[in-house]
Amino acid sequence: MPPAIARRYREVLPLVENVGKRVQSILTVYCDQKGYPYVGRIKRVESLAEKIESGWYARWSELDDLYACTVVIPLLDDEPEVVKFLQDKFVVQFLRLRGSTAKSPDVFRFDATRFVGRLRPPPGVAAEEPLYQLPFEVQVRSAFEHAWTAATHALVYKSGQIDWRRKRLAAQLKAAVEQLDALVQAFERSAEPIVAHTWPDLETRATVAGRFQHLLNQNAIPSELEPKDWSRFADNFFILVKSITQADQHVVHRKVDAALDLVAGEIQRLSVRRVPRSISLIQLALGVLAEAGWVKRPLQQFHAPVTAELLDFYPAAGQIAEAFQIDR
Repeated sequence: MPPAIARRYREVLPLVENVGKRVQSILTVYCDQKGYPYVGRIKRVESLAEKIESGWYARWSELDDLYACTVVIPLLDDEPEVVKFLQDKFVVQFLRLRGSTAKSPDVFRFDATRFVGRLRPPPGVAAEEPLYQLPFEVQVRSAFEHAWTAATHALVYKSGQIDWRRKRLAAQLKAAVEQLDALVQAFERSAEPIVAHTWPDLETRATVAGRFQHLLNQNAIPSELEPKDWSRFADNFFILVKSITQADQHVVHRKVDAALDLVAGEIQRLSVRRVPRSISLIQLALGVLAEAGWVKRPLQQFHAPVTAELLDFYPAAGQIAEAFQIDR
């Protein structure tokens, strides 16, 4: 590469690293709160030289992705909130939203939202300082889009091969990505035409979730015992009963119904003021079943969360030898 580019790159690299650390510190906190993946990088000098040689840039100050990062969102509906956060935290230099450029309907290429900004100077600090003048790029991609970008960049552009078939396949994959994003965005409507089949395990799990949700809505269960994920709770309850009873596939559904009646009856008997709040809802179910004499043999492939708090309320749970070991 031209030595002048390498020299200039070495001169600005400390500044780029400083800007990158500050951008990362802001965005990773936000992404951690939202559960979004975050990927950041400093542009390598070899890639920078190739970009300059493309002829699109007239001067060094026009380069806007010496530091670039990506925020990966699960749904395209999440994008406006991310863009607003970027606008609030940084000085906007350029914003190109998804779908804002002209594109033929039979062309499939990368067109994620691209935000170019600068660090916002604190009060009393001049905006002309180099730290607050260096631009950086943030791309907002869907999960499918990010996977497509990572895969095709390695397979097509880094392969060193100029091949019509590879580029064609990359475009076809991008078309599939757009379709997946559209299906996810309209998930409820997309699911309606699908013909549903009976599946007893799933129906039983739905009954478990519905029964406990009804108790919660009737204020029979304290709100602090509401599981984070009702689907996961229903799975755990189903597996717990199956492990305790060691029932086969044809009997386990009746056993789950009987266990639901037993646990629901105990919850209603206690009333919401006396339902233990220092144990989880699945522990409550485990304790009730243990006190009712259901635990008579080793559990089958289930390590029960038996804690001191659970034993305070339901001592019979101490019979469970397959308890999860918290201390080791």
